[in-house]
Amino acid sequence: MEEGNAPMQITLDVPEDILRALGEQPERFSRTALEMLAIEGYRSRRLSEGQVRRLLGFETRYQVHGFLKEHGVEPEFWMESPTLRLIGEEAGYWGHLRSAVTAGKAVGPLVHDARVVAICRARGIREVWTTDRDFSRFPGLVTRNPLPATP
Repeated sequence: MEEGNAPMQITLDVPEDILRALGEQPERFSRTALEMLAIEGYRSRRLSEGQVRRLLGFETRYQVHGFLKEHGVEPEFWMESPTLRLIGEEAGYWGHLRSAVTAGKAVGPLVHDARVVAICRARGIREVWTTDRDFSRFPGLVTRNPLPATP
C-alpha cells in the first residue's frame, strides 16, 4: 500500500439514544457513518469518485454511481466527465423557440421538446439521438434512434 494510504482506525463515541434517534443498529453504524462521510465528502467536492470507491470498498465506478444515485447525488459524477459540455438558452434562443413551436405545431408537453430543439438549433446542433419520435415533427433537426431495430 502506498505511503499515506494505509487505513486508519477511528473510534466514535455515540450515545445510544442518538443511535436510536437515527434509527441505527449499533453493529451497522460504523458502515453507515462511513457512507455518510463518503456522501458528504463527494457532495462538497472534497472527495473524488475514486476516493469514494476506495473508502467504501467498491470494485467498480458503476457501484459508486449506483450508490450515489441511491443517495440523491447522481448528477455530481456527470460533472467529472471530460467531454461534458452544458448547453442552455442563449442569444437567439427565443427566435428558434418561436420557429420550432410554430413549425412543429407544439402545444402542451410538446413545448418542452420544442425548447430542446431551439437550444440545439441555437448551438448549431443538427442531429439528436433519441427514442422519442415526437422530435421528428420539428423540421431542420435530424433524429436518429440509437437503439437497434428489433425484428
